[in-house]
Amino acid sequence: MEPLILHSNSLKKSQVMAYEAHRAMFEGYSRNKYTSTGVIQWMLNNAFPEMIWHLYDYYFNPSAAYFATKVSCEDLHIMYSYNDKSIWIINSLYVANTPAPPITADISVYTIDSVNVYNHTLTVSSIPADSSWKIFELPTIDNLSKTYFLRLSLTGESKTVISSNTYWLSTSQDVLDWSSSNWFRTPCKSYADFSLLQSLPKVALTVDSQSYTSPTAQYNYTVINVSNPAKSIAFFIHISITDETGKEIWPCYYDVNYFTLLPEESIPSIKASYTYSDKVQVVVECWNCGK
Repeated sequence: MEPLILHSNSLKKSQVMAYEAHRAMFEGYSRNKYTSTGVIQWMLNNAFPEMIWHLYDYYFNPSAAYFATKVSCEDLHIMYSYNDKSIWIINSLYVANTPAPPITADISVYTIDSVNVYNHTLTVSSIPADSSWKIFELPTIDNLSKTYFLRLSLTGESKTVISSNTYWLSTSQDVLDWSSSNWFRTPCKSYADFSLLQSLPKVALTVDSQSYTSPTAQYNYTVINVSNPAKSIAFFIHISITDETGKEIWPCYYDVNYFTLLPEESIPSIKASYTYSDKVQVVVECWNCGK
């Protein structure tokens, strides 16, 4: 059975929507543990080719939803709460203060034109075990574009990144129609406006990689470095490993995927592991990649 080929723009939008929805679901539970009773994830994978309701698909290809879930469920996580614009730290470990404080929480807001319009830094001196902890609430920010970005990060000793999380937000919020709500659905009267994502400036990423063949281990692997030398945000970067004909290799296990880089930001040493034994190619795309 051959994979279903979709128009690339439709595919990008569906992956962005899946990422946002799954992140919100798992972060919503984490913020409200243990008042919330749990999460039902339908489903892990598909028994036939389709675009929704999975973390990896029929072809063992991990979707954006997989990486949203992976980020949301990391041991120590920084998150944004959509309903009240608050910032939380989630500790899913049953021990306190791991890694050892002090830990720095950085909060930055960027317009659609990648202008940094807000920064705030907090020092976190203690993190309770198995906790969800509100650390800050975003104030009203001037000069926002209708669609904008929020970057949250936790860093430890020597600026080691513990958690990094990027949100795309709108100054117009979803308005729910509670009068038409039922046990499984609440429709929207109006929707948040993300149309400015279509006008993000084009960026050209810098990518280098090195592939390794292991005669003893189960997997061969490629290490990938991705940099954004532009003055604009590179939104929703996706890495693929293909054979020499351009056919994507599945299954392939990535440390990181579907991520966003700020201007002049890079992410080094992303590892992709696979059982394929011949020469491979690295393909890196993003929402606004182009010349």
